[in-house]
Amino acid sequence: MLTLFLLGAALAAPAAAVTLFVDWQSPSPAPPYASWATAARTIQAAVDAAQAGDLILVAAGNYNSGG
Repeated sequence: MLTLFLLGAALAAPAAAVTLFVDWQSPSPAPPYASWATAARTIQAAVDAAQAGDLILVAAGNYNSGG
């Protein structure tokens, strides 16, 4: 019984936090937006790809798209 509890606790452990990048001039955006070279072009795209605890870094720029 103890073994099953420990296995369940290991499977329920949260994933490690990652950093996502946003740059409206990104040359080739590609999830998971893990570098400036593959940064999302919109903040919303990075938010949609993020998990709880992740960090989103946003390059300076004008992000006035959306509604």
